[in-house]
Amino acid sequence: MAIVFSAALAVAQDGTGSLMGEVTIIGEDEITDGEVVVSLAGTNQSVATTSFSSSQPTFQVDLEPGDYTVYAWAKVHHNSDRVPFTVVANGTTWVNLTVVRIEEIIGTVSDPDEDPVTGAVLQFYQGGTIVGTSTSDDQGRFRDLLDPGTYSLKVTKAGYHPLERNVTITPGQVMELDLVVEPVPQEEEEEEFPWYTMLTLLFVLAAAWLSIAYMMRQARKLRRAAAEAEAARSRDMVCPECGGRVVEGSTRCPECSYVFQVRCDECGRSMDAGTEECPECGNPM
Repeated sequence: MAIVFSAALAVAQDGTGSLMGEVTIIGEDEITDGEVVVSLAGTNQSVATTSFSSSQPTFQVDLEPGDYTVYAWAKVHHNSDRVPFTVVANGTTWVNLTVVRIEEIIGTVSDPDEDPVTGAVLQFYQGGTIVGTSTSDDQGRFRDLLDPGTYSLKVTKAGYHPLERNVTITPGQVMELDLVVEPVPQEEEEEEFPWYTMLTLLFVLAAAWLSIAYMMRQARKLRRAAAEAEAARSRDMVCPECGGRVVEGSTRCPECSYVFQVRCDECGRSMDAGTEECPECGNPM
């Protein structure tokens, strides 16, 4: 390592200085194309860049004397802090940087038979506030990015018991979780009483009953009107009980067996039609 840095210093031009350092990588991912970016102090104007990797984390940049800032970045990693530094002629400034893997939670949601559960909602809480939400796909897989810390995780899905647990993510960690949710047994599922369906059925039955009653009433009216019309043409009578047609001179309705009443002309006594003599005054009928 010292031989490499000495060689770099030897090739530095007269009057310039050098920035040297090492990037510490936190996380298990392999970095192959990280970059160190140098800017003029007080600006975001890049004046030099150099690469670093997991296998070669050291860097060296030749710069004119002056004030600068430097930071490192890599894919799926947090940028390092932007660090100010000063370069002097023929001098070497050392700055070490740290990049941290973006923290991530990945995993699956399944049932006790290891079948994937699709559409499960995962909510991450801190202090009672939801800070992350994810939904399992058709393979039961989920993914969420969270800052380091401790979270309360709640998993919900219709037809399954809720699952709750605490998880702690450390800097640079990619946490893998295999979550199992228990289905709610059929007999435990609350069935709402079908009030709307019941009310609709009662309304239909009431409407049908009223319609049938109306039609029967209209039919009786029509039969009575027809009987009265026929009686008017044939001089027959109409039964006051059922409206049926009764041949003139009959004492009883042939439809409902209603017995007609007659009144004595002498005393006014009512009696069944066909009575030969008034039981009150003996007047022949």
